[in-house]
Amino acid sequence: MRNQTFYVPKKAIRDFSQLLDDFKLDNTIQGVDDEGDIIVQVFYEKDEEEGIEKLHDLIDPFHEEEGEKEDNE
Repeated sequence: MRNQTFYVPKKAIRDFSQLLDDFKLDNTIQGVDDEGDIIVQVFYEKDEEEGIEKLHDLIDPFHEEEGEKEDNE
């Protein structure tokens, strides 16, 4: 079994949780980081990678926005 850790912004947690449920991905909440993102470890098999890609598609724009804000400061 593979696993991947995601840092999920609070704004995205509802949609992130829905995708976890839609794709039946096992997961564990690990805590919260210094920026307030929720740390979620997701467990999956190779044939479940579509769900992992969808999770990335959801949260990557949030992290890109954070990077742009840091660049402008």
